Amino acid sequence: MRPKMSITNLLFFFLFVGWGCLLPCAASGQDVPEAIVFRAPEGVYIRWPGHAGSDFDGYRLYRSVDGGGLEPVHDGLLQITLSWDEIRARAGRLQGALYLTLFGVQEEIRDIGPQERAAILSEPESVGFVGLMSVTQPVIGELLGETYVDHQVPEQASSVQYQVTLVHQGSEKVHARTSTLNPAAYDSVPGVDSLQAHPRNGAAMLSWEKNRDHLRSGEVTSYNLYRSASMIGPFERVNTSGILPLDISSGEQLTASDRQTHLDRFLENGQAYYYHVRGVNSFGLEGGPGEVVMVIPGDPEPPPAPFSLDAEVFGAAVRLQWEYPGLRPVKGFEIYRSGSRDSEFSKVFPLTDIQLRSEMRQWIDLEAQPGEASYYYLRAVGTNGLHSRPSDTLSYFYVDLVAPAPPQGVVAIPDTARIIIRWQPNNEPDLLGYEIERASDPALTSRYLLGKLNAGGIQTTLVTDTFFVDSVPVQSRTTHGYVVYALDRSMNRSRPSAMATARVVDVTPPSVPAIYELSHSDNEIFLRWGAVPEGDLYAYRIYRAIDDSTRFVFHSGGFEPHFRETVTAQGTYYYQVSALDSTGNESPPSQTVWVEVSDGPPPPPAAGQAIRDNGRIEVSWEASPSAHVVGYFIQRRNLETDRLVDIGETDAFTTFFRDHFAPSGNSFVYLVRARDGRWRMSQPLEIQPVSP
Repeated sequence: MRPKMSITNLLFFFLFVGWGCLLPCAASGQDVPEAIVFRAPEGVYIRWPGHAGSDFDGYRLYRSVDGGGLEPVHDGLLQITLSWDEIRARAGRLQGALYLTLFGVQEEIRDIGPQERAAILSEPESVGFVGLMSVTQPVIGELLGETYVDHQVPEQASSVQYQVTLVHQGSEKVHARTSTLNPAAYDSVPGVDSLQAHPRNGAAMLSWEKNRDHLRSGEVTSYNLYRSASMIGPFERVNTSGILPLDISSGEQLTASDRQTHLDRFLENGQAYYYHVRGVNSFGLEGGPGEVVMVIPGDPEPPPAPFSLDAEVFGAAVRLQWEYPGLRPVKGFEIYRSGSRDSEFSKVFPLTDIQLRSEMRQWIDLEAQPGEASYYYLRAVGTNGLHSRPSDTLSYFYVDLVAPAPPQGVVAIPDTARIIIRWQPNNEPDLLGYEIERASDPALTSRYLLGKLNAGGIQTTLVTDTFFVDSVPVQSRTTHGYVVYALDRSMNRSRPSAMATARVVDVTPPSVPAIYELSHSDNEIFLRWGAVPEGDLYAYRIYRAIDDSTRFVFHSGGFEPHFRETVTAQGTYYYQVSALDSTGNESPPSQTVWVEVSDGPPPPPAAGQAIRDNGRIEVSWEASPSAHVVGYFIQRRNLETDRLVDIGETDAFTTFFRDHFAPSGNSFVYLVRARDGRWRMSQPLEIQPVSP
C-alpha cells in the first residue's frame, strides 16, 4: 500500500533526482552502500539506507577500532518500530501520527500491522518516500531502525569504521559500511547565509539562500526558523517541523529556487520581530545561528507624502516646516538636500532610525550656508518601513544681511611696469570675491575701481584670487595707494582694508658681467667673472649650452661672481652670465666662453666567474659602473699556447656569455672588456682559469 499523498512523485523526483540522492543506495552502482556519519562530542551518528523488502528481521551495527576486528555496538537488533505506545514515546503524538500515515494507518491511532509493514517495504516507490521522510524528519529514521548514535567510542581510538548487516532468520548480510574516520575530528552543520525579512500585513516573509552543495550532501536537509521580540533573545522556534528545502506552487508543482521562503503569520503590526535561521542535518542536529534580521509587520501600503514644505531663516540656520495628512501612521520623516535641482540629493536627516519621530513637523538645517541656494524634499517613513513618494521640491536661497570683514594683510609689491597687490584670504563661508580700488592723487583720496578681463573676455571688477596685478607705465614715478573690499554672495560689501602703497621701481638693467677665468680639471669646470657695480644686484644667472652654441638655457644662479660644477659627459660646454637686479631687470648676456671635456675609455667590469657546465663554459661578470658602456667584448686565452681568441660580444644589459666551442683538455682564462659607443675598450677583466 502506498501513502495517499498527491505530490508523492513530485517530492521523490525533486529531492532524490533533482537534488541528488541524500542517502547512498545500491542503485548508485556500489555493491555495498556507504552509510552517512556525523561526528559530535557526544558520539558518532550513523545512518544507512533502508532495505527495500520485508524479508528481514532488523539490522545489526558493528564497530572496528584502529583497524581491529568488528565488534557489535548494541544488544539485540535495530528494528522497525510498530507499536503505537513505543512510537508515541519516542516521537511524540504529532510526528508519531505522521509515521503511521507513511504505513497507510490514517483513520485511527493504532499499532502498525505486519501486512501494512510488508506492503510498504515491498514497493520501491513507497520505500523511497519513507526514506525521504526519514531524511527530512530524523526521528522517523530512528523509528525505522536506520539510525544509531554510538556513545561508547573508546577515548583512545584514533580511527573507527562501522558496518551494518541485514539480519534474516539468524543469518547476516553486509548492508552498508562507513569509511574509516577519526572520531575526534568533529563535524559541524553548515550555517545559513543571507537571511532577509520583508513586512507583510500581520506577518513577515522570511527568505534565505539554499546552498545546493549542502543539500546534495545531506549536510543540510531542512531548516529551523527562530523568532524573538528582542535582539538579544530569547529566541523561540517558529516551525513545529523542519522546513523542507523545496517550493510548491498552488498547482502542486515543485519549483526550483535559489532561496527558501517561509511566511510567519499571526504577528502584531508595528511590533519589531527578530529572526535567525539554522540548518538541520539528516540526524536532526542544528547548526549555529546565522545573522539576525529585524522586521516590523504592517500595512503593505506606503504612507502619503508630506506637503506644504516651507523654509525660513532661523538665527544662523534655515528651518524647514511641513504638514502631513495623517491618513496612515508614520515612524517619522526623511529629509534630502542638494545644491541644485539637477544634482544628486543626499539624505541629511536622520543619521539613524532612532531619530525618527512621528510628531516631527520641522527641522533646522545647521549646515545651510549664507548666500547659497539649497533644494529640499521629504519622504514619510511608515510604521511598516515603507517610504512615501517624495514631496514637492523646495528651493530656498539663504540671504545674508551681514557684510564680510574687511581683508587683512594687504601689501603692494612694486615690479617692472606693474604693482602686485596681495592679501590674506577672507574665510567667510559665502565669500563671492574681492574688489580693489586705487588712489593716485598726492593725498591718496580719489579712488578708482580697478577691473580686468574675466575668463569669458568680459570686463569685471570681481577678483576671486587673493592677488591682483596692476599694470603701470614704465616711466611712472607716482606713488599709488590700494584698498581691498570683500563681497559675499548676497552682495554685501565689506569696509575697505587698510591702504597699501607702492611705486614703480627703475627699469634699467644692471651692467653686463665680464668672464675672465675658465678652467677645466678632472671633469670639474670653474668659471669666474667681474662683479657688477650696481647696489640693487639680486643675483647672477648662468646660461649653458652643450655642443651647440646657439641653444643656451638657464642653468644656475647665485650671488657670488663665480661658478663651479662637475660634468660627467664629454662634449663642448658653452657659458654666458647675466646680472639680475631686485626689480627683475636682467642685463644682456656676457661674452661666450667654452671648454672641451673629453673622457677616457670606460672602467672594466668589477668581478666575474667561469663555470664548466654540460660541455660548455658559462662566463658571467658584474656590469661596469660607467653609464657610457654600450656593450662587452669577450676573449679566450689558452694557458698552454697563450693564444688569444675573440669569441663574442654582448650589449650593455647582458652580463654573461656561453662558450660552446672551448676545446676540451685545455685550461683557459677569459678576458671581458667594457666598450663605449666609440669602441673605446676598458682594461680587461681576467676571469679565473677554467681547468679541463
